[in-house]
Amino acid sequence: MTPMNFGGLFNVTTRTSAPSPAFRKTHASYEQRKTQKTHASYDSEGLRRLREALRDISFRLAGRCFKVDVRGDAVWVRMVKANNSTQETIASAKARLSILTDAMTISRDAYRDRVERFLRQNGFEL
Repeated sequence: MTPMNFGGLFNVTTRTSAPSPAFRKTHASYEQRKTQKTHASYDSEGLRRLREALRDISFRLAGRCFKVDVRGDAVWVRMVKANNSTQETIASAKARLSILTDAMTISRDAYRDRVERFLRQNGFEL
């Protein structure tokens, strides 16, 4: 097959788009995002150990698991169960950030016992 020569039938030029500012920088929500949120500092290793302890506890609880979130100067622990492909919170408790630093100073078994006691005191059915 030989290439066809169309000569001057097509005139192709490169176009550049019109300059416009990025949407995010002009939208009102950008100003809100620029301000940094300040959170109390917490021990991320302690958070990992808390999640491990809760994983050990939930192993014995059929169909239930725990979620942990650090919000502001508190740690929120939630017990969640699966309900028709959605997750439903059964119980929740607010703990001080010291629960994370305790994870670093206490043995794993003693810490799990302390977390279980905390959960029972706050109405969790274990």
